[in-house]
Amino acid sequence: MNYYIRRLGWRIHPSEDERTIAQTGLPARTALTDAQYLILEALCRPYDAETGFTYPASNWQIAHDLCLSVATVKTHMRALFKIFDVESFPQNKKRMLLVERAVDSGVIVNHHGR
Repeated sequence: MNYYIRRLGWRIHPSEDERTIAQTGLPARTALTDAQYLILEALCRPYDAETGFTYPASNWQIAHDLCLSVATVKTHMRALFKIFDVESFPQNKKRMLLVERAVDSGVIVNHHGR
């Protein structure tokens, strides 16, 4: 594709955010389905950058908030672990790392007081 862009003389200038994400290897919002994004957003709700954060929402809490089954939430969580490259970490650290990477990548923006 870059060949065709160069051949046509077009220049693509990624934004500063896109360059940062590309350099860190973290996924962008477009890498997620709408369902994955909603589950990730629900997982991150307890996060507050100013005061630290409590443990991410449980699968049951997410399922309850989004009117989904726990099995559906687990399926999407496994996909999110893979997308954010945290699937190889111990089970008790995956959720925290997923939240940190989602916020660091800019996929989830902290809404203080939300």
